[in-house]
Amino acid sequence: MISQSSSRNIMLRLAAGIISSLVFAATTVTAPAYALETIVRTKTVQSGKHYTVKAVTLSSGTVLEQATINGPPKPPVGFEVQRQSVSLPTAETASASSSLTVPTYSWVFGCSAVSGAMIAGYYDRNGYPNIYTGPTESGVMPLTNASWPTWSDGVDLYPNNPLIASKDGVDGRSSKGSIDDYWVEYDSSTSDPYITGSWTQHTWGTAIGDYMKTSQSAYGNTDGSTKFYNYSDATQLTCSAMASGGYDDGTLGRKLFYEARGYTVTDCYNKKTDNAVTGGFSFSQFKSEIDAGHPVLLNLAGHSIVGVGYDESTNPATIYIHDTWDYNTHTMPWGGSYTDMALQSVSIVNLAVPFTGSALLTVSKTGNGTVISSPAGISCGGTCSYTFGTPQTVVLTATADSGSIFTGWSGGGCSGTGTCTVTLSNDTAVTATFALATTLFSENFDGVTSPALPTGWASSIVTTSGAWATNTGTVHPSGIAAHSPSKLVYFNSFTVASGYAAALASPAFSLADSSSNTASFWMYRDSTEYTDEGVTNDDRVEVYVNTAANLSGATLLGTVNRLTSLSPTVANAGWYSYSFAIPGTFTGTTNHLIFKGISGYGNDIHIDDISIVGVASNKTLTVLFPGTGSGSIISTSGPNPALNCSAPPCSASLASGTAVTLQRSSTSLGSTFAGWSGCDSQSGDNCSLTMTADKTANATFTLLQYLKNMESGNYYGTLQSALDAADPGQTIRALAIQMLDPAGVNFNTLTSSVIVKGGFSTLSDISPTGYTSVTGPFQVSSGSLTVENLIIK
Repeated sequence: MISQSSSRNIMLRLAAGIISSLVFAATTVTAPAYALETIVRTKTVQSGKHYTVKAVTLSSGTVLEQATINGPPKPPVGFEVQRQSVSLPTAETASASSSLTVPTYSWVFGCSAVSGAMIAGYYDRNGYPNIYTGPTESGVMPLTNASWPTWSDGVDLYPNNPLIASKDGVDGRSSKGSIDDYWVEYDSSTSDPYITGSWTQHTWGTAIGDYMKTSQSAYGNTDGSTKFYNYSDATQLTCSAMASGGYDDGTLGRKLFYEARGYTVTDCYNKKTDNAVTGGFSFSQFKSEIDAGHPVLLNLAGHSIVGVGYDESTNPATIYIHDTWDYNTHTMPWGGSYTDMALQSVSIVNLAVPFTGSALLTVSKTGNGTVISSPAGISCGGTCSYTFGTPQTVVLTATADSGSIFTGWSGGGCSGTGTCTVTLSNDTAVTATFALATTLFSENFDGVTSPALPTGWASSIVTTSGAWATNTGTVHPSGIAAHSPSKLVYFNSFTVASGYAAALASPAFSLADSSSNTASFWMYRDSTEYTDEGVTNDDRVEVYVNTAANLSGATLLGTVNRLTSLSPTVANAGWYSYSFAIPGTFTGTTNHLIFKGISGYGNDIHIDDISIVGVASNKTLTVLFPGTGSGSIISTSGPNPALNCSAPPCSASLASGTAVTLQRSSTSLGSTFAGWSGCDSQSGDNCSLTMTADKTANATFTLLQYLKNMESGNYYGTLQSALDAADPGQTIRALAIQMLDPAGVNFNTLTSSVIVKGGFSTLSDISPTGYTSVTGPFQVSSGSLTVENLIIK
């Protein structure tokens, strides 16, 4: 055995503790969203009035940079030459240049909020009219602050701009707003006025600065400041990761503002620029954003500005900016400094294309589960179709009911068991299939005393050295909780050389007959790479099934690497669920799951919550009408789309265990409904079944014998149906009743006559005893019809 020092240089740059889902070859994964990490340590690494950076260490060991930007209300002196205003390029003046017409707002409440509002104002004027809906300029966001009066905090004079920060008495507002609730004076660390004054702060909705947490003491921001988080390398910190971590970040706030205004955000992240870190956000990426019509919020070391254009004919390239200190356009070199503040990072928040049409999305559902959509609209359950604006991306999420599993999507370009992403431009139909699931085997490793294995489990050496054991959390890396409390099982690849291997064999189990069977487990993936001699970092587990508790002749189901950058790749460290289909050849035999841990001399392999689930095959529901009459039935639950049957036999293939309710929907004229048979239970018009096997339900409709064709011997319930079936020269007898025919009977034959004799007490009588009534008009279109004892009303 080779000993390995625990002091190896561990570079943790990706957030651990994040649970995700992924699908790969023969793999089904279902997992929760991001897990919340806690901040365990904060260390100030750079401090200044306008720019402070702290290293924030999370519970996973991940270190983030927290930058507090508190740009000054007025430009620093001494940079008048650099700050000379310029004209934006046009197609006629600069073929290597491009720019956007973005509002220019001057400083109020905080430079980051002003920059966010300039971009929001641009979108309001370019296809997103609900961003600003105030009374000024007929609800179109102005290009400057000049539309509103100035105000003073007793120290400085500031403009008003309700898109940046709301204020009582401004733009039609008649209650306290952002400035009333949060502002004292620039750089003040005093608690906000609503706190010291003991009143309830206003409801957010119209000012982007509120959502960015700018100037809010409750979030640790002095007046004028906003926080932005970043990884210390070139990795994007996405808004979804920020939201899951509970970070009070300005970029995340911009996203929340747009969503509050009813718009969908696409790209959303913070990223260091390439002058700050290798591989960072580049000028080429900046150029692509501008060319796509997206102004870019740029964070300097002490100020936030907006990039609105570029000139790539210079070296380095020149970018056009709005700096929050006037209504002019200025320039700076990409990757350089502006007023002695170096470019640090970008805040990217882009909006989905505004709708130009609509399309109907319909979800059909087989089995027991629900489907919901984002954005909202589908909740199936009850609402299985919805008309969305187009073009639009809709994400469908399926959740199985207890006792079922989700087996996959079809239609709409979707497959697998993850979420279904539908790009809507036309009406689209998607099917979600659920199946009854039976847990055949499970192990969470909680009921043992570490390092012992549960009863029936066995660890054996495959190559040289190594073993599996249980523990109350991860070992290397240390301190990560088991996927489910309180134990996990691990292979100690940290302490054995590359290539060493050990096998973990499960107790025996049998598979369900006539079903598909899936082996699932959770594995902790981490991003730690070592550079020690002999390290390959490809620590991995191979999953086998075998009829014996060893690897001889075993069938490989799949392989999962410990390292996040190896197959199957994942973005972040954390617990992930993996599932492999077990071949049907193992049905009817005694089997074992075998986990072969193989060392790459990196961190350990950690596994938890192993299970085998059997899914029964679909069952066929058949509906027959065995009676002499006719009618129709529908399904009110179960098949989706609903079964609607009037011409049997009708059938539907349903997931095993699906609960079905059938209902008589109509009875044909001249028939009566006699009831159901073949149901698990029936009541009146309803038939209930649970599809544990192929089943046939019989809906019996009985023909009313009110008329008889004396030659054919056939009975009929209406005069019209008897006339329609009569051959030339035949005689029809009718009971002495009011016929069921609605108003209007038509006789049409081109050959010899038909005779209708009414008034019989029974159809076997020789002579009539009364009259048969029928509602007129009675029309003979052609041929010859003879009637006796018939009253036409």
